[in-house]
Amino acid sequence: RPPRSTLCPYTTLFRSDFRKEFNLGSGLMLLCVANYCDRKNQLLAVRAFRQAQLKDATLVLIGSEFNDYSEQVRRLDAELQKEFPAGRVVLLEKLTRAQTCAAYQAADLFVLPAKAETQPIVLLEAMASHTPWLSTDTGCVSELPGGIVARSEDDLVKKMRELASSPTLRQELAAEGWAACQQTYDWDQVVAAYDRLVKKVCGNS
Repeated sequence: RPPRSTLCPYTTLFRSDFRKEFNLGSGLMLLCVANYCDRKNQLLAVRAFRQAQLKDATLVLIGSEFNDYSEQVRRLDAELQKEFPAGRVVLLEKLTRAQTCAAYQAADLFVLPAKAETQPIVLLEAMASHTPWLSTDTGCVSELPGGIVARSEDDLVKKMRELASSPTLRQELAAEGWAACQQTYDWDQVVAAYDRLVKKVCGNS
């Protein structure tokens, strides 16, 4: 794993600690971090995960707190599990920032199933944590390195299987995302870019 990131920094919790704390085992871990709501679309993540039928895999959903939507997600997973029993879905709430950062670092793949986004911070945090991502085609996601875009539910299932079965591809994408965080999305770089822009606009370049 890379050194400290300016987006989701290392804490006293590491990969093995997060998995142990929530009894997640050592198998493939997919992660989705978002408030439980229709726009974030965790229902899609569960449908795709169940249909992908990934053996010894866990989909971890982290939201700020449980609500009516999270109950819909639970009910859907229970229903789909009858037909697609492989894997496990775990819903979590009210985690600390340290726990959430540890989750990013523990994950093998970050999943963003959102219906609408602009520039998702969660993907930048996945990239900063050296974790590859899989996302719906929303906002500027298709312009970001470090992951793959799915353009339909069937495509999401297909690419989830592809990434799950290829550690090499996940490592390559993780490296691309991490490099972009150092070169483009690092706060020092962002501040410097704003400084240049302001000077240019004010005629001080």
